Amino acid sequence: MQETIDSVLFVPEEKLSLEEYASSLSELCQNAKNGYEQLMLAAEDKNAPKKGVKAARKIEKEYKARLDELCSTDFSICTEEEISDCYREVSTMITAIREAKDLLKL
Repeated sequence: MQETIDSVLFVPEEKLSLEEYASSLSELCQNAKNGYEQLMLAAEDKNAPKKGVKAARKIEKEYKARLDELCSTDFSICTEEEISDCYREVSTMITAIREAKDLLKL
């Protein structure tokens, strides 16, 4: 039984090259931007829930400029640590965007 559990839990770690890591981050940024744009569009609806609109405006204030900056960044010239830091930052943004979308019932 333990052998089965161990074999199921074993996930080989795949190490991405720095180029792949940078490319993946660029895609993540674009996905965040797309989600942000969907959120802003939904918040403009006259029938949108007020909590959702308020959350969308907060996202806009807190993240729009930085998201635009990240989307225009050439990550291929960044270090692994810089890319990792940006990954965490974009992941935080995506979580906030998703939470706001939930309030708008998207």
